[in-house]
Amino acid sequence: MIFNFLTAPIVTTVMWSLNWNPNMFPGFDFNTGLLIIGLLAVPMYLTYCIVYTAFPKTGTDYVFQSRVLNPGIGFSATFAAWVFFQFWYISLNGISIVEMFLVPWLFAIAQSTNNAGYVAIANALATTNSMAILSFVAVIAAGLIVMGGIRMYLKIQSVLFCFAAAAVIALLVLLASTSNSAFASNLSTNLSGLIGSSDVYNKIIGTAQGEGINLSPTVTLYASIGAMITPWTFALEWTVFGNLGLCGEMKTANQFKTQAITMLGALALVVVGLFAAWNLFIGMAGQNFWYAAATLAWNADPLFGKLPALVYSMPASFFLLYGTNNLALATVWAIGGAITIFATNFTIYMLVSRMLFAQTFDRLFPARLAYITERSRTPVYIMVVMIIAACVWTYASLFYASTLSTYMASTQFMISLAIILTMIGAIVFPMRMRQHFDQSPARNFRAYTVPLAVLGIAVNILIMYYLVTVPALAATTPQSEGLMVGIFAVGIIYYYVVSAYRKSTGLDIRQAFKEIPPD
Repeated sequence: MIFNFLTAPIVTTVMWSLNWNPNMFPGFDFNTGLLIIGLLAVPMYLTYCIVYTAFPKTGTDYVFQSRVLNPGIGFSATFAAWVFFQFWYISLNGISIVEMFLVPWLFAIAQSTNNAGYVAIANALATTNSMAILSFVAVIAAGLIVMGGIRMYLKIQSVLFCFAAAAVIALLVLLASTSNSAFASNLSTNLSGLIGSSDVYNKIIGTAQGEGINLSPTVTLYASIGAMITPWTFALEWTVFGNLGLCGEMKTANQFKTQAITMLGALALVVVGLFAAWNLFIGMAGQNFWYAAATLAWNADPLFGKLPALVYSMPASFFLLYGTNNLALATVWAIGGAITIFATNFTIYMLVSRMLFAQTFDRLFPARLAYITERSRTPVYIMVVMIIAACVWTYASLFYASTLSTYMASTQFMISLAIILTMIGAIVFPMRMRQHFDQSPARNFRAYTVPLAVLGIAVNILIMYYLVTVPALAATTPQSEGLMVGIFAVGIIYYYVVSAYRKSTGLDIRQAFKEIPPD
């Protein structure tokens, strides 16, 4: 449970939500949306608990879908969601470390100490070449650590999780210990010369009102649920995504209760963490102020022209640090937050390597790719391929950002599609694989499986609806649509081409999908 909770990057999720939601979903109520989506997520999690108890295998989603539904669809959906698009997350992690944490932190130090040297360091870090170097180091280092085996991974991840916990605690203490009046006073102290006013707080609110920005839009259910797209993508969903059951590591967790405690407990902790951080931030900054600041930043308003350029994309980080004026806690927040993002690389590598291993075990890739070293018990060639792929995606995200930045919605859309297919598989599981179902712990929950899975399908359709109807999410751009359709279609074609080739050599891989692979 704690592993899953700390896998979900709560600090970064709150920052992204603060940056984006006032502009993408004006009229949202974060608490209402969080409660609704949190409750709607429960049936999906319980369905996954049932699936995991029946299929505690490496690459669970792929193994389950390919056996219960169809090998071609199972391969295509899980390769797109849990392999191809996961490199999008990895490719942006280095950028997020620099832009969300390190650069704002260095500017805050410079402002507090009046030392221009920190500004020079921040500006140097913010260049594309510097972010490329840091990103490549992070991608390669994380890959090599995972390649070292599960024991090394867990030891290092445990240490990194301590930093993640420290970042959450530092954020909550920063917010709780700073009153609204202290926040406003600190802004004036730090930014009066750059904003051109002795009352920075009210200057920002007044500027927004003067430009016709509605700081108190009518709250709607549509906006409140839509505002959960970011928390769902980066945190709420991660308590499944980050679950070691999905990676096939929890070989002994064959009881529904164990899985339910792990996943639902982590979900509850994530919901509480997001609720606390969001409300403490809004309590400190004030809702009108934050609507004003976030919208002005989104619109690249000239009022912020003398502030660091990244304030337009990361306003929450800068105003947090300028408004709290506590360098000690800010340092813990920045370093811990940066390490939290780095640690997510481990989870992604674990997930993707296990999925690829399961697919290679079924002869969909050359058998040599699944070679496991005796020392670390790790699929070393798969890890090498993944590190190279991650570096390619990272390069593309940095130097072709205008195109790659639109793929967040594509990534989430394909993940939701893969989850829906697993939910459908759960519904037909008792009919398609009756003997295995009757021998698994899942048989005890047969009466609940269909309604739970149907609700799991519904919440993911809801997420997909927002992805394709909100222009700012960019799922409907031609490149996003083309990539989603293309990678799914290529996956199906690839499966049938490989299947035909294997059959021509005397190996009918279709027979493998009639059996459950060994642990």
